[in-house]
Amino acid sequence: LMSPWALYEAATRPMIATPWLFTVQSYCIVFGGVIAFSLHYHALRFWPMSRVFLWGNLLPITTMAAAWFILDEAVSATFWISITLVATAVAIGQKVTPTKS
Repeated sequence: LMSPWALYEAATRPMIATPWLFTVQSYCIVFGGVIAFSLHYHALRFWPMSRVFLWGNLLPITTMAAAWFILDEAVSATFWISITLVATAVAIGQKVTPTKS
């Protein structure tokens, strides 16, 4: 669905290839793809899918942390509030409840 917009952007704003651009792209591939999926599938060997899936909700924390440290992006107050709620929900979801037998 986004292809027409992507083609328009590519036609009207050509990308200038720089070493920094390739560094950022490599970082995204290695950490956002290879390592993240390796950890995800490794966790599936030890935890049920419902528990592993909860950790995906923490991705905005790592993304914002990287943007803050590497790109010096500003972090809004609402981000801290929302991420606190998400982290709390993940922590509660990870808590193992005893089963009655």
